Amino acid sequence: MIRGIENLPSGRVLIVANHSGQLPFDGIVLALATLLEAVPPRLVRPMAERWVSTLPVISELFSRAGVALGDPINCRNLLDAENAILVFPEGARGLGKLYDRRYQLEPFGRGFMRLALQTDTPIVPVSIVGAEECLVSVHNAKTLARLLRFP
Repeated sequence: MIRGIENLPSGRVLIVANHSGQLPFDGIVLALATLLEAVPPRLVRPMAERWVSTLPVISELFSRAGVALGDPINCRNLLDAENAILVFPEGARGLGKLYDRRYQLEPFGRGFMRLALQTDTPIVPVSIVGAEECLVSVHNAKTLARLLRFP
C-alpha cells in the first residue's frame, strides 16, 4: 500500500528512502508506484552504488530500467533536467541487515543533503516497511561477499 503519493511535487525532486529487505525490490516498487499511481505519472531515476556496474547481468538490467550510478555529477545532471531521483542513503548496508536488525536504520550518507542544498531541490522522505519479512536474512556471508567483491 502506498500512502502520500500525492505529495510528490512536479519538477526536480530527491526521493529519499530507507532500504528494506535483501534485494532492491523496495526501489522497484517505489519507482513503479510513482509511475502507475502518481497523478501525473512520474518516471523516477533510482541511483545505484558504483559496484553495481561491475555485475555483468545486473548492470545491464539496471541500465535498461533507468537506474543511474549514484555519482554526484550524474545526479546533478538529472536534477538539472528536472528529473525525480530516488536515493537510499543507507547504501548497500541497508540491504545487508539481518532479520534481528529489521526496521533499524543504518547511518545515512550525507551526499543527498549536499546535492539538495546545492541545486535547490526539494526532498521527499519515504519510509518503506515490510520487505524485511519478504526475504528474511539470518546470516551475513561476509566472506562470500568479499570473494564476489560485493560491499
